Amino acid sequence: MIRKTCTRIAISASICNQFWRLLIVVLISNLNIETVAFTLPTTVIGIVRKETRLDPSWITSRRCMLKNVPRWTKTELGVTQDFTSQPRRQTAVEKRNQDFKDQRLKDKMKRKLEKFTLKHNKGEDLPQVECDAMIGICAAANEWENYSQVVVLMEKNGLSLQETSYRQCLHECFSVGNGVSAKEIFDKMQAAEIKINANDIQLVVLALCRQNTYQPGLWKEGLQLLQFAGKNDIAGEMKIEAYNAILSAMDNEKKWQDALSLVNMMKESKKFHPRPNISTYHNVLSVLVSSKKVERAKDLLLSLPKQGINPSMYSYEIVLPALMQNDHRGKNWRQAVELLKSMVENRVPIPIEMYNRVISSCSKARKTNEAMSVFALMKEQKMKPDTVTYNSLISACANDGLARDALRLLEKCKEEEGFGPDVITYTNTIRACAKSKMSTKALQLLDDAKKAGISLDAFIYTAVINVCAKDRKWRMSLDLLKDMKKNNVIANQHTYSAVINALGNCGEWERAVEMLNQMKEKGMQINVITYNSAIAAIAKASRRSMHDESSSNTEELWKRALDVLDEMKSDRLWPDKYSYSSAISCCASAARYREAIDLIRVMQNGPAKIRPNKIAYTGAITACARAGEWEHALELFNEMQDDHIRYDVFVYNALISSFTNGGKPDMAFGMWHEMCSKPRGIQPDVITLTNVVASLERAKGKDNLSKMDSVFQDAVERQIILPDDSMDTMWEIDLSGMSLPVARAACRYIMQRLFQVTSECQDLMLITGVGKNHLNQGIDVITDGDSKRSNTALREYVREILRQDFDPPLYSSIPNNAAGIVQVNKDIIEQWMEKQR
Repeated sequence: MIRKTCTRIAISASICNQFWRLLIVVLISNLNIETVAFTLPTTVIGIVRKETRLDPSWITSRRCMLKNVPRWTKTELGVTQDFTSQPRRQTAVEKRNQDFKDQRLKDKMKRKLEKFTLKHNKGEDLPQVECDAMIGICAAANEWENYSQVVVLMEKNGLSLQETSYRQCLHECFSVGNGVSAKEIFDKMQAAEIKINANDIQLVVLALCRQNTYQPGLWKEGLQLLQFAGKNDIAGEMKIEAYNAILSAMDNEKKWQDALSLVNMMKESKKFHPRPNISTYHNVLSVLVSSKKVERAKDLLLSLPKQGINPSMYSYEIVLPALMQNDHRGKNWRQAVELLKSMVENRVPIPIEMYNRVISSCSKARKTNEAMSVFALMKEQKMKPDTVTYNSLISACANDGLARDALRLLEKCKEEEGFGPDVITYTNTIRACAKSKMSTKALQLLDDAKKAGISLDAFIYTAVINVCAKDRKWRMSLDLLKDMKKNNVIANQHTYSAVINALGNCGEWERAVEMLNQMKEKGMQINVITYNSAIAAIAKASRRSMHDESSSNTEELWKRALDVLDEMKSDRLWPDKYSYSSAISCCASAARYREAIDLIRVMQNGPAKIRPNKIAYTGAITACARAGEWEHALELFNEMQDDHIRYDVFVYNALISSFTNGGKPDMAFGMWHEMCSKPRGIQPDVITLTNVVASLERAKGKDNLSKMDSVFQDAVERQIILPDDSMDTMWEIDLSGMSLPVARAACRYIMQRLFQVTSECQDLMLITGVGKNHLNQGIDVITDGDSKRSNTALREYVREILRQDFDPPLYSSIPNNAAGIVQVNKDIIEQWMEKQR
């Protein structure tokens, strides 16, 4: 209603008298400001700006936030000019329009000059006012020859250049935006010793700033004039429009330091320069934002109330969007929340879009609690949320894996009046289900979206497929792909990547590669992410094959991974760190250390973005370890240090494994002590212990057995093995899950400790279980003095060790009612302890 009324008034005002214009002013004065900001059409704004003294920023502030439209600057002597455009060359249309205006001005000057000359030739009197107008038009048009001709004619008529002549020139130059000519006239005024006033300087400054749009740097001359006026006794009072115009020109050239200096000059002035107002600070904030000094802009904005300036909505709309622009990870969420709270404190109305952007920033930073706090603040301010609000909140829950909170918000969104969930709402809720592997719930949400009549897209299907991938349901992901085709939803690269990832998680690497080939057959553009998903699928399958005795695919998989890398290059897609790391992992599973090292060299010789990372180095060292190539593993370990990559326990374990398989027990033992000697360094874990003990156990000999005993004792003291809470008593100890070498070291440690701390014996109960140790294939086991490959059950191995490693032998038995326990009778332990004494 208001919009239609204002539009009709504006149309009438363009052809009728001042009554309509007055009616608009009355209408605006009695309307709610926020309502006008939403409903006022563009056709009315020009009249409002001309007929009222209101700062037009409140009219356009809401629109500026939602659309990329030019914003108005401040009023210059009743004429508004736009100084916010960046310094640039004129477009063809703008140049044609400017040429047209210049030609019209020159034509006007020629017509007036002809009449002026004709009047002189007829002997008619030439009044001073007419001469001043003629000379002003010549100066504005840059026709200095005609300017001189008019001066000659004036002298012939007994007239000369007066103060009025120069000031008329300044007005004409300002009206057409000819700052250079205005400055030249100003210099002529000084040469003629005419007393300069504040209005003269202001006209020149404004003219320079108007011309500065396409001739950057003219604002500097304007700034010099202001500084000149401040240092000299200039009559009159400078208006703030000239200062704001210079600040706007500074914004074009990103001169934030000069802008701050000018504002400080205004604040420190006690006589000539005016005090900065809210429009001045708007320009300074804009300069800081365009110069990417958003933090300074935020600090300046927060300091305005202390300076007696009440910031407006427009003040915050300058800074807040810039603060969150390109902030894809939400790094500036604290500043955004701080500005939002400042708006509440200063009683500045906050639009829903600003709340949503702050909530989105918190979501990107994974700050769900802070996002909920902003949501609570909305309710306190009686601001009704919209679909975008709920989408941002649910996205925050999804980023933190808070499925229950996301589902609760979805239900609240359904209960709201006037709006409801859209496809993004459901997509974010499904994403929240991924971390909890709630594939059934994700499918239910997809069905709910269908029943609600929501138009589905590839992203919601991709979200559901990702949940299936987490829940290891690859068949379901293929069914969803078929459902997309049935519902005429086109799958994108992310969809196929999610399907390939689901197949890879379940070891279905053949189907993953087949899916990749299908994409090529359909002519789909395959990106690096999709290729990486396929290589990762092969890598996961290769790691499974490494632990699967019945699998014979390990040899084939590493070749297939390298083939996919070659396919990427043939498609002109350069593999990234993830591509190479996954391929190296395949090589590690097959013990193809040469191929793994070759890939590392390719990464080292490539650009910085594909330089090998910790994962790539660890995979290559693992490949060397499985092949027993400890020299190459140690070389890679040292290269990591040269590349300033910090080690972790996985890197140490891979290196120690290379010493174990390479027959270097002393080096493995030394690496153990190196890790233990650093109190704040990387601490060994149970895998480190397993590798070191296995290395020493394989080497045989009393010296190595002593080292093995000391390593195991260190591990117990560090609570790596046999923690205090794992033993019911000293006579009942759980060895289940230990590798054979570690179990041997444990038996030796247990007996030695019993001998040292107790003299009263009991039956010793060692819990071993009855299954075979399949995690320790390839460990040499001592049996009747010889070594052989063995898949011996832990129970039988422990019984063998108790007989062979102790003198007299510790014979054991298996209780009838406990097949997974090795029992050593009290009498046998007493005999052994007696001999030790």
